[in-house]
Amino acid sequence: MIAQKVFENIHFQRGIEPKRSLKLGKYRSLLLNALMDPDNQVSGELSEEGFKDWLKENPTILNAIEYDTNPLPLDNYLTFDLDFYTEENDVDREDLVKEFTPLKLYGRKKSGEVIVKGGVINIIPKPNQVLYYQGGNVDGFLTRKDWIGLNESINFERGIEPKKAMNIGITQAIFNKWASLVDEKDIRALSLEKSLNGRWHLEVVPFMMPVKKVYRKVMDSLGHYLNTGFRRKADDHIFIMIKPEFANDFIQAYNLRYPKFAIQDKDK
Repeated sequence: MIAQKVFENIHFQRGIEPKRSLKLGKYRSLLLNALMDPDNQVSGELSEEGFKDWLKENPTILNAIEYDTNPLPLDNYLTFDLDFYTEENDVDREDLVKEFTPLKLYGRKKSGEVIVKGGVINIIPKPNQVLYYQGGNVDGFLTRKDWIGLNESINFERGIEPKKAMNIGITQAIFNKWASLVDEKDIRALSLEKSLNGRWHLEVVPFMMPVKKVYRKVMDSLGHYLNTGFRRKADDHIFIMIKPEFANDFIQAYNLRYPKFAIQDKDK
């Protein structure tokens, strides 16, 4: 059974790229992506009131985020219920939790409240700071924007996916890896091709290097987003199928790199 959210949540305003860039895209952090999920920013009248009530019931968290001494506007706080998020998004709970390294256990200020551990997301650059709260039926993570390198005064706009708009998500990761690969002397070019059955492929043009070695190099960099195996044309161009859930990210990365030749996928 899906656990109840800590407090009622409604959609928040999406964001733009912060001036401070941690180049987080290449780290593929499940925990960071969960905190950046559009549903997990405190926003809206019902959500904000619920968050305040929750803090009153859990003064250790209130103190840990310094809300009692230095409260920020509520849309600066990002939090999610672990069971709810992992079940709703088909994410492995253990894989997400293992990205958290605890560094401090906060003493409880009130009997019966959640246990609070302070720590870091261990696969992204430091400094960063995250709280892991555990309360039996309610376990989850909480952070502040400034704790993970985001400008707390960011003016979010609705309708823009934050993991893309903040230059931190999958599209940016693919864009960065794409740029690194084409800078390699063994790869002449990368492009995209849509097959007749509607599946997108990454087209790789080798340069003076055996096809299998080029394939391994591409998979070492972008393999998380691609299916294994490739087909080869007579001119040694190879085509690797893109996993469907990442097809739009590849299109966006391509369009960022080649805006004059932007792809408009009519099926989207």
